[in-house]
Amino acid sequence: MIALGLTDYNVAPDQLVARGMTWTRIITTSQADPQQLAQRIRDAKNAGLKVVLTVGGIGTEDRKPSFKLALALIQRLPQADGYTIDNEPDLDGTKPCAYRKGWMAVRRVLGRRLYWGDFSPHRPLTFTQAAAQCGSLPKQLTFAIHPYQLTDPLAPPVDDSKWAEGGIGHLRFAKRWLKRNVGIDVQWAITEFGYPTRIGEHDTGMSAERAAWLWPRAMKRADQLGALFLIAYAASGRTWRSEGP
Repeated sequence: MIALGLTDYNVAPDQLVARGMTWTRIITTSQADPQQLAQRIRDAKNAGLKVVLTVGGIGTEDRKPSFKLALALIQRLPQADGYTIDNEPDLDGTKPCAYRKGWMAVRRVLGRRLYWGDFSPHRPLTFTQAAAQCGSLPKQLTFAIHPYQLTDPLAPPVDDSKWAEGGIGHLRFAKRWLKRNVGIDVQWAITEFGYPTRIGEHDTGMSAERAAWLWPRAMKRADQLGALFLIAYAASGRTWRSEGP
């Protein structure tokens, strides 16, 4: 059974555990108060949760984070179980070569606890291929991805969605593609997933009933993929609302 988690969205850690979660993702910036952030990590750990810490990137005030500053922050905190730096670098204008250079420097310090990504579903494969052309990558990687897909997750995307490259139904092929074209073997870490009712100002047409039907199928697909975990993105506001399992 796939391990489940939820983004830390003002939900007490003990409530996450009561809902069957074993992971949580904390999103922060390199300018965050380290004392407050350390307490959030300790609270999650004390409740029995594993923690993925994401520093900067899309959706934060630290849109293009410095890898050097991110590492300096991380080294002042309790140890997390996994790390990502620069949320969705394939969307924020970061050059693949620059991302690889910064990532490799931090990887030498954090080791395998630093995941490759987090990538949006838009360009995870081509961005990684471009990065690998600038220099080698580790042969085995935990690949953090947000494999959003509005259609049945047990099948490849069937529409002309620009999410097709990294949609959850495409990840079995994507794993083979990365092995063949980049020479890396990946384990997926689904650090963000959900069924949005709106994207920006656009209604996706996703009803709560439809999401409730799709969620068990997405969990089954993640399990089939051997993913490390599936972390639901649960947020509400003017431009986004997604329902977790």
